[in-house]
Amino acid sequence: MKAIYFLLLLFTVNSFAQTATEKYNTYLKRFEYFDSRGNLTGYKQYNSYLNQWEYYENKHQGYEIKQPQSSIDVDLVQKTLSSKQSRYDYNLKRIQESINSSTLYLYASSKNKGYSYEESKRSVTEFEAYYVNKVRYGKYDLSYNSVADDLIGFLSKGALKIACDNFKDCN
Repeated sequence: MKAIYFLLLLFTVNSFAQTATEKYNTYLKRFEYFDSRGNLTGYKQYNSYLNQWEYYENKHQGYEIKQPQSSIDVDLVQKTLSSKQSRYDYNLKRIQESINSSTLYLYASSKNKGYSYEESKRSVTEFEAYYVNKVRYGKYDLSYNSVADDLIGFLSKGALKIACDNFKDCN
């Protein structure tokens, strides 16, 4: 008899065991239901417009792996980046040539006016500190010709200003 009661008790406990867990998600403001393995099986959310609770089942069990769909034309992107890089390299070369020619102009201007090498070296250092460093450490998109033209103009005017101020070589 004890065995029958024990089996009846065991059967009752197994048949009424908890199969889902309810947790409240404060971020989404809803109650979520999870199975014994921790998978989301559904959720209920209060609809304040209809003044009722609405239950939604999660039909997707497990994960579904899909191939990513790319809407990017890789060849076009590569051509565009290659074009921008070549314009950047060309404009960087133009700016470097402008710096070199401005430096040579300052040396020639000081020599023509009879100043010493130390004076010309000080003027070149001033040019590098006030003009070249602003170009070097500035964040400019050199793939645009207009930006490079503006920077070259800035460097040229800077060299003329330093030559005028230091050597009285004003054109």
